[in-house]
Amino acid sequence: MLDYKHAIDFHGHEGPFLALGYKIGEYARKKLKPSGIMDLRALIFLKKIEKPYTCVLDGIQCSTTCTLGKGNIEVREGDGWRVEIEGKNGKVIFVIKEETIEYFLSRDDLERTAEEVRENPLERWVFLQDFSN
Repeated sequence: MLDYKHAIDFHGHEGPFLALGYKIGEYARKKLKPSGIMDLRALIFLKKIEKPYTCVLDGIQCSTTCTLGKGNIEVREGDGWRVEIEGKNGKVIFVIKEETIEYFLSRDDLERTAEEVRENPLERWVFLQDFSN
C-alpha cells in the first residue's frame, strides 16, 4: 500500500477523484483487514471510462494493493458510479453520489477539492454498504 503522498506521485497530480478512490480503499482495508497483497478484489463500475472519472482507479490501486497487473481489480462500464471491494472478511460497496461527481466537475481548484475529500467523512461523498465481519 502506498501512502497518500506516494499515490499523488504515482498519479502525477492531486485531485478529488484520486483522493476519493484513496479514501474508499483505506476504508475497505480497515474493514476487511487483508493480510496479503491478493486478499482483496475490487470491481469498479463507471458510467464513463474516461478521465477524470478513471482517476478514482489510481487511488483505489494505491490504497488497496488491488492492481491491474495482478488482476485483482476490474473496471466495467455501467449505469452508475459503484465500487465493490471484497475480501475474506466480507465486502464493502460504495456508490458515489451523483452530486459528488457534479461537485468535483464544477470545481477549478483540484488540490483544494481533494483536501475537502480527505477532511470530510466518506459518507458525504458516497452511499456505503458494509458487509464486513
